[in-house]
Order: sequence, then C-alpha cells, then structure tokens
Amino acid sequence: NNSSRCIPNSKVSVFITTGYQFSIRGVGNSCEIIVLSYCNIFVEVWVGRCPTIVKIRCTVTITVRTPIPVSGRIPRCVNAIINGIIYSIIVRIGTGCKSPYGHGGQHPTGIRVGGSSGGRSAMKVYEDRQFSDYRTDVALDTRNVKLALRRLRQLTRTDGPEELDIEGTIEKTCKEAGEIELIFRPKRKNDVRLLLLMDVGGTMDPYFEPVSRLLTALHEERGLRDFKAYYFHNCVYERVYETGRLLRSESIMTADLLRTYGERWKLMVIGDAAMHPTELNSARGNINFRNETETSGAAWLDRIERHFDRSVWLNPDRPVEWAMSSTCRQISAMFPMYHLSVNGLEEGVKGLVGARPAIKRPIMAPGSSQL
Repeated sequence: NNSSRCIPNSKVSVFITTGYQFSIRGVGNSCEIIVLSYCNIFVEVWVGRCPTIVKIRCTVTITVRTPIPVSGRIPRCVNAIINGIIYSIIVRIGTGCKSPYGHGGQHPTGIRVGGSSGGRSAMKVYEDRQFSDYRTDVALDTRNVKLALRRLRQLTRTDGPEELDIEGTIEKTCKEAGEIELIFRPKRKNDVRLLLLMDVGGTMDPYFEPVSRLLTALHEERGLRDFKAYYFHNCVYERVYETGRLLRSESIMTADLLRTYGERWKLMVIGDAAMHPTELNSARGNINFRNETETSGAAWLDRIERHFDRSVWLNPDRPVEWAMSSTCRQISAMFPMYHLSVNGLEEGVKGLVGARPAIKRPIMAPGSSQL
C-alpha cells in the first residue's frame, strides 16, 4: 500500500510508504498470525531556500491469535491493528526524543508538528498560531497593582480648562498695591502616553491571569493621556497585532507603529523573552513560517528600543530562571528588565516616569562573572 500525505499550506512534505508481511500457523482451533509492519517515511523540510530530506524507517512486529478464517483472508481486526500502528507512527514522529520533528523533544533545531510545547525551544511550529486576547474585565483581587500604576504620572499644564491660580493671584495683588487681579492657569494633567506590547500564547499561557489583571488595570486607569496595546508572539517582527488571534487583517506594520507613536510615548513590553535563538537572531526566524521576514527579531527590538526615550520589559518568569535562557540574557541587554510582580511593576514605572531612566542590567550566563 503506497500513499503520500502533505501538510497543507506549509513547507513540509511527508511521503509515507507502508506495508506488512505476515505468516500464519495453526495452534489448536486458532491460528497465530505474526505480522511484520513497516513504514518508510520521507520528510522534506524547506527552511529558507534549502531543502532537507530525512528518511525514517519504522518496523513493528505483532502477534495476533484469532479463530481460523474460513475465507483464508486476513481478519479485519488484524487490518485495524496494523492501521492503528501506522497512524501512531505517523502522528508521533520524534515525539519526546531527539528527532528534529515532533514535539516535546530536545533537538537544537526542532520543528514542532502537533502536540504542545515542552522544551520551549522549537525553531519552527507548523500549525495555525491563533491565541486568545488578554481580558480587560478581570476583577482585581488586590489593590496593589492599581496603586503601582498610579505612579505612572507626569503632570504638566497644557491648553484646556483653566483653574484659579491662588498663589499667582496673591502675588499679583500685592504688586498692584492691594488691587485684586485674578490669575488663571491651565489645569495640571497627566501627560503620560503608554504603548503596551504583549507576548501571547505558547510559554505565556501560564501567565494569562496576571497579564489580564495588569491590562485590566491599565484600561481602568483614567489618568493616562493615551493608551494603546498590541500583541506579538515570542518576538516583535514586521507586524504587531490588535488581537491575540494574530491575524494579518488585524495587524499594523511595526514601521508604521514607530511613525504613529513618537519618542515621547512610554513603552512597556510584557513577555518571557524565551524562544529559540534563531527566532531572535536569524533572518526569516519567525516561528510562524507564514510571517517570515528578512529582518531578524533582534534588529526590530533594537530599532524599537532606540525609538522610545523610556522603555521597560516586564518578565513573568521567576528572576532565577532568566539566566537559563540565552535569548532572555540577550534581551536584558537591550531593555531594562523587571519581574512581572507588584514590586517589579513599581520599579518599572519609576524607570518610565522617574527623574532618571531605568538602567539596563544585562543578565549573565550561569557560572560566569561580570568583569
């Protein structure tokens, strides 16, 4: 039985040749069927413009004892068992081991097909990448998040409704020898405009609730002059998205984002900064092969960081785990990185609106010392 199977809308082709050999011998009133099932799998993977072809051969031997068939044909149960074995082989190629295909394995250039993330290190994922939006209606179980965000203020006087300037009125009245002259001035308003970029899906799924709490608090923060939020997955590339579904129709070009939001906007990025090094440093490194571009993620992040006067990165992973990820260490050298907690949020807010900008503290690899 020869068959071929292709993954639609992708750059991976899987060609499968299957078959079996069997022998039958009588055992009392039954017959014992020994089946040798084999499966030749040819996987053609296009990474960039260079194809890679891998051949996998799997063999399984099973023994089935069944009543002697009158027709002499193989019983349907045997065919069902063989088909189940072949399906299992196809679905679980490389799963949990060192093969470059499958999921939950340890290959340094692994391509995840099916399953869920295990080692958080896949170079590509061949499936639709659509996630859920972070909620904006979560009931906060603590007031500390809102209290930390209240420090996100820079009060300035701009054109708008006026108020009586008591000190100015008294001073002017004194200079005019007691003749009262009322002085008015514009009201003080918060001049902070905040741009929020949020990593969604994959390794960020365990942090859905804390990120939703923060997003809810920001939407309820009435004092901000302006607030905008966009989504990305793992790293910022050519586009950012208005929703967690990451649809091209709901996206904006990152270059247009930088033209729309000037340098005086404050930038806050939320993400675990954990990904395959190729996603961050290589051209066409986007884990979603449909959105590959020639510009690396590191180049986009560097361009974004240089554009804004003040920016911070909030990481939901525990700080003790940051050094274990090479991409997290690299991003910590680009952005001031803080933990996504109340204390970390307070420190990040100080870095955005304080007298001094936040200081970048590059994370060192385990076992290394800073010179």
